[in-house]
This record gives sequence, structure tokens and C-alpha cells, in this order.
Amino acid sequence: MPSQARKAALRLKLEIKKRRAYSGILLDNYFSKNPTLSKIDRSLITELVLGSLRRQKTLDWLIYSFLDHPLSSLPSEIQEILRLAIYQIVFLNKIPDRVAVHEAVALTKEGYYNGLAPLVNGVLRSLCRQKENLNWPDKQLNLVEYLSVYYSHPDWLIESWIKEFGVCFTQSLCRANNQNRDLSVRVNLLKTSLAALERSLENEQIKYWYPSLPTSEGLLVDSLSKRLLKKGYMYVQDLASMLVSLALSPKPGETVIDFCAAPGGKTTHLCQLMRNQGRIIAVEKHSRRAEILKANCYNLGCSIVEVMVADACQELKLPRADKILVDAPCSGLGTLYRKPDLRWQRQANDLDKLSGLQKDILAKAASYLKPGGVLVYSVCTIGNKETTEVVEYLQKSTNLTFDSLPKIFSKIPNFNKHSIQLLPHIHNCDGMFIARFKKPKPKK
Repeated sequence: MPSQARKAALRLKLEIKKRRAYSGILLDNYFSKNPTLSKIDRSLITELVLGSLRRQKTLDWLIYSFLDHPLSSLPSEIQEILRLAIYQIVFLNKIPDRVAVHEAVALTKEGYYNGLAPLVNGVLRSLCRQKENLNWPDKQLNLVEYLSVYYSHPDWLIESWIKEFGVCFTQSLCRANNQNRDLSVRVNLLKTSLAALERSLENEQIKYWYPSLPTSEGLLVDSLSKRLLKKGYMYVQDLASMLVSLALSPKPGETVIDFCAAPGGKTTHLCQLMRNQGRIIAVEKHSRRAEILKANCYNLGCSIVEVMVADACQELKLPRADKILVDAPCSGLGTLYRKPDLRWQRQANDLDKLSGLQKDILAKAASYLKPGGVLVYSVCTIGNKETTEVVEYLQKSTNLTFDSLPKIFSKIPNFNKHSIQLLPHIHNCDGMFIARFKKPKPKK
């Protein structure tokens, strides 16, 4: 009998493939429906699902190396069984090879594929014998193919990054996208203090430490506390996302508009910075995501947030704002570690479509800004198409001008006075572009 964790990982992988669903959402739903799962099983399921997605191109290359016919000719279940097993053999050193092989064969038989059990067994045992001398694409003959297979990124993305940033940068970025990263949380100062949260974490034997990035409300933790999350004492949020709200730097009593606001990490952080005083209008196009936003605001005690279900590209009845945040829809290429599905779902032509959408939202958003007001544009991605090119458009098409980021940003490597590109391999956080603008006051 295969282990329950591996059975669950296989079911989830098949569901992701069939529905093109996001792995993170499916994992959260599965864990919610199975609250009695042990911490070890939850950890293994998460590692197998996300890890095998992250390394899918590498895994498929290795399968092809030991298979006599196309992988696509095999049933989907067998394809995923092989991927999960090879991921354990090559990338998870704590799992013995024999256990990974045995579990894969057991999964094959349980799925009524007894006739394919010898094939699965043969491919995996051949790999085990040769895993110290694996063959990769020739780096000299085809650098793009080598990097694409070895680091498991799509060819078009490798080509784009090499052209824009160079080979060394691309290789470092791809490596960082495959490495484990510390889990970050934001203390909710509307309900507790940093010192009190630290004591609570210590009481639950959760280890924590401080990030190198200057986010005084952020902590890195080795695990999460359901109790503290439920009470709204902390919120899971990447460090880069926290810096976006700090870039806007709203003050108590101000009127703030947050476009494309769900699920609410930045919205609730803005509220926290404003000490829950003033007014925040959170605009979200999708009603289901708006409900998640409302729930997060309620849980974190953010009473000044008004959620508006509306399309940010349309003309809206909004007041003139002191501060505006446009955290625009984007390719998400700065989040490939957390969201491995995006590696295989995004296409090169998506960037043109998304940059057009970003420009439309910004043009509308700028019209709601008071003279002297501040607008921050952010996207969790890497690459000029959705960052510098969009910013250049904003400058040319509106009367907004660059405004200096707050002083804390000067402590961050690669700081630019008016904008910053956060990078996984340099800043140990999501790839995030942030730019700050100001609307001039009329001359007297």
C-alpha cells in the first residue's frame, strides 16, 4: 500500500493538470478538508506537489533519458507517478531511493496499471543506478536548452532574461527560483505588538528571526500558528509585498484608493500604517476575491476599508485621493518559487497583453489623485515590459512625476531613488517592481 501522503500528492497533481488549477489553492483546500493530517504528512505533500511542479521540465528530461517511447504516450497517472518518484530520488536526499521506487510501483498497481508496473520499476531503478552521472543538454551547443532543462524554466523565459539581463544574472535568478525560501509573516499592530507576537510564537515553540530587508513589521518563521492567524495577530505576506505599502507610506486620516486589492495583504497593511484612521477604498473586479478581501479585513480588524466590486479600467465614482496604490495584474514572474504553475502557464505574448492592461489601469487611477498626491505602481514580476516600459508610458501620458521613495529604501541593495526592482537571488524575497509618483500642485 502506498503512503497516504503520496496518494494525496498524486491526486492533487492530477487535479492541477486536469483543471489547470492553482496548486496553492488546491493544497489549502485539501488541508482544510483534512485537518487531522500530521505536520510531517502536510510537509511531504506540499514538497512533492510544489517541488515536482517547479522541477517538471528537469524531471521530464530525466524520464525521457530512460524511456523508450514518448512520455505523452503514457496515462496521465503514470506520468505523474514517475515525476513524483524522480523528484524524490534526485532532489530529496532524506528519502531512500528504494522507498521512492517501492511507493511509485505501489501507486501504479493501486491505480489498476499492473501492466505498467515493470516499466515504472525499470525506469526508476535505471535512474537510481546512474543518478550520480546524469546527462544534461550540452551547454556549449545550446545554452538556452541547458539552462531551461537544468533549472526547469520555459525556453522563452530563459531567452528573454538572457537578452535583458545576461547569462550570469539569469542563472542566479533561476537557481533562486528553485531554492527553499524562508516563510514571512507580518505582525498585525492593530491587534497586538511585535513583542507580544514574539512571545506567542515562543510559547508555541515556533522559531522566528528578523529579515535583512527593512520591514519592522515582518518576521521570518519556520512554521505557522493556526491560532495566531485565526485571531488576526499576524498575516502571511512576502517581504516584498510589505515594502509596497511602505513605499506608499499613507498617514492616519488620509483617503487612499487601492486598485486590484484582493486578497488584501497590502490593503490591510495600508490600514495598519494608517492606524485604522481615515478611509481606504479597495477596488476589486472579481466578486469572489472581493469576499476574501472583506474576510481578511474583518479578521485583521480593518474597519476603515470599503470594498468596491468594480473594474479599475472603467470610469468609477471615486473621491479624489491623497494616496493611490496600483498593484496591477501581472505575469507573476517574480513569484515562480511560490507559484510554480506559472512557469508552464505563462506565454511570451501574455506580457504584451498584461502591459496594455497595466497602462489602462494606471491612466484611470491617475485621474483620481489629488494635486500633491502620491501614486505607487507595483507588480510582482521581473522584466522591462511590465516595469520600466509601463512607467515610461505613465510619465508620458499623465502629468505625474517621479517621487522619492521613503528613506528606508536606501538601505536595500540596488536601490534607485524613485523605483526599485526586488529580486529573489539578491533580496531573498519575491521579485517585485515598485515605483513612486507624485501629482504636481498647480502653480500659483
